[in-house]
Amino acid sequence: MNPLIYASSAYAIKLARPDGSVIDVLTRPFSAQPVSERIRQGMIDWRLQRLEAWLAMGSSSTGPLPPRDPEESRRRIRERVFYHEIPVVQGIRATWDGGLWVHRRGEVAWEDEGPIDVFSADRQYVGTLPAGAPGMPVAFGPGGLVAHLERDELDVLTVVVSRVVVGG
Repeated sequence: MNPLIYASSAYAIKLARPDGSVIDVLTRPFSAQPVSERIRQGMIDWRLQRLEAWLAMGSSSTGPLPPRDPEESRRRIRERVFYHEIPVVQGIRATWDGGLWVHRRGEVAWEDEGPIDVFSADRQYVGTLPAGAPGMPVAFGPGGLVAHLERDELDVLTVVVSRVVVGG
């Protein structure tokens, strides 16, 4: 049976059976970061900038529609409630053979770019991919195949498939 995966706000990924009993805990020496007023305001400013850029682009047949009430969206961003800390782990993906890719937060708390820790199927730490190179895969295939989404200079998405070779 495949174990379930739970993550805490620190770097402690619990591998559990379907009944909830913990099999193992993968850890790395990283702690959650407290949310300061600077981080809170930075996140709000970043979200507002993204909203304004989205509104400036207008509607598109290839993406989500802009909000019906932009002022309501701005208000909700400004009044957002924050948890008291920023989790270390931003995302987890499992490979076909049971390995794990763990996306950590980056240097800037509100950006998605962060390093990715890779664990083998036998739960051994393999190594860390630097932030943004190439990013968290959107899909895994057999034999180390990974698929990423990349945007070109015209903001067109392309699926790029490559093979990850460990120790080669």
